[in-house]
Amino acid sequence: MVGRIGDFIIRGGKNISAAAVEEAAIAHPAITAAAAVAMPDAVFGEKVCLYATLVTDATLTLDALTEFLLANGVSKENYPERLIILDELPLVSGGKVAKQTLRDDIRQRLAAEDI
Repeated sequence: MVGRIGDFIIRGGKNISAAAVEEAAIAHPAITAAAAVAMPDAVFGEKVCLYATLVTDATLTLDALTEFLLANGVSKENYPERLIILDELPLVSGGKVAKQTLRDDIRQRLAAEDI
């Protein structure tokens, strides 16, 4: 298992490895870096949100990423349900992705959408 112990997204009682989602997504040629985090969901408890950075001048939609994952035989449980493209992922000291910052960001985005 790659990644941190306990770095799981619990969707409908099923543990989804954030590292497995990231590994599948980073195989896409447009993605340079990826971080999967849990986003709150009223029905499933949590869903998979993927933050990604892209190669210069690339574009990517969630649908295009899903098609890529399907074509590469990735298990559907490892498909992100939301894709957010950033210029760069936030980092903490030591160079690790600041996943708490990303979790806070998706909660804020969801709250803003409910307005």
